[in-house]
Amino acid sequence: MLLAPAWSKELEKQLTYMPFVALSIIFRAEDPRTPVVSTRRQAVDLGCAVPIDREPTHDRLHSSCRSVHDFDTKGQFGVPGMLPRYEYLDHTADVAFKAYGTTVEEVFEHAAEALVETMTDLNEIQPMAQYTLTVTAEDLEMLMVRWLNELLYRFETEELLLGRFHVNRLKDFRLTASCRGERLDPARHAIKTGIKGVTYHGLYVKQQQNTWESRVVLDI
Repeated sequence: MLLAPAWSKELEKQLTYMPFVALSIIFRAEDPRTPVVSTRRQAVDLGCAVPIDREPTHDRLHSSCRSVHDFDTKGQFGVPGMLPRYEYLDHTADVAFKAYGTTVEEVFEHAAEALVETMTDLNEIQPMAQYTLTVTAEDLEMLMVRWLNELLYRFETEELLLGRFHVNRLKDFRLTASCRGERLDPARHAIKTGIKGVTYHGLYVKQQQNTWESRVVLDI
């Protein structure tokens, strides 16, 4: 759909406040060689990565909001970042979330982010020092539990808050990751939720088409 610049800007402005629609509308800027793609406009304007199969709520968006370029995955409409790094799920007593990735390594990285975000504000953790962590298990589900519990153990025993994660290698259920963070500073790191541990309840790590996904429940 080609629109005159004035009309395209006005329509784009109004779409910001419209409900989400499963429709891809392509605007062209004054330079026709530079297309601007607007899909589920509010998600893009908010800078949030939102799955296309459900309408997001504020709770779902709260902690999965990141720059859409942080997770450079193309969704159904070809817009980078349509898949969230993670999202929190409704749960009666504990905290549950799903983590996503284009690779199995990414899903472990994003699950770690969701865990830490549950405890404190991830953005307040400065990457002051780097640590290398290695965990092993018998399958991916056990590996996820041990990986996240290792992060909890470091926090509980060393008051170490890790906030940046890069899985260097994951093979034969052995994970090695570089993690960056800092010691707990009560003046900057408000603890939102105390976590007792990571459970096996409803846990899975699996690949669906071109996406990896994991569901995790935290005991609080």
